[in-house]
Amino acid sequence: MTGKSKASPGRPRKPDPVAPPAFPVLRKFGPHRTEMRLLGPADRDTLLKFFRSHTRETIHLRYGYELSHMTEERAAELVGVDQTRDAAIGIFEHDQEVPLVAIGRYCLKPGGTSAEVAFVVREDRRRLGIATALLSALLAIAASRGLETLDAQVLRENQPMLEIFFGLGGVKSAIPGTGEVTVTIDIRKALRNLGRRRQH
Repeated sequence: MTGKSKASPGRPRKPDPVAPPAFPVLRKFGPHRTEMRLLGPADRDTLLKFFRSHTRETIHLRYGYELSHMTEERAAELVGVDQTRDAAIGIFEHDQEVPLVAIGRYCLKPGGTSAEVAFVVREDRRRLGIATALLSALLAIAASRGLETLDAQVLRENQPMLEIFFGLGGVKSAIPGTGEVTVTIDIRKALRNLGRRRQH
């Protein structure tokens, strides 16, 4: 005997456990030193500053419609989520006038095995790997909680975001009557793809 146990025939193999990120995570993106951490109620005013710094194009690509104002109450809801159920992460540069430079979040969907994911990165911090880092952290959190998929609603014109999702194995489906698609990401598959990237 080798001492290795074999799975019983017909019984699915239980996925290996995934550890969530150990926040805060300190990392450089290009020349910029950042801190990634969970958002909390104390970040309300910082979130408001972050929203006010967005261009109209960023708001359109993130929300799909013109959103000219965010109330203090709405900002408090967005940073005050139950982090044991949902997830809200921010990336900060503390030497900036607006220290929050990116946000990623997911909201658990009915059924408990899937969540809706979204994120936004400040215009002058794009194409540095920040969005992929946020998505990687959200995938790890979701996997550690036993979720199977993440879904994102993305405008067809938002090609940079679609490229990130497709690069991790995302599968798109049209939303009839809209300019959006839903991209479904298999969490385990996406984490394996990220692992392969790190090896090269």
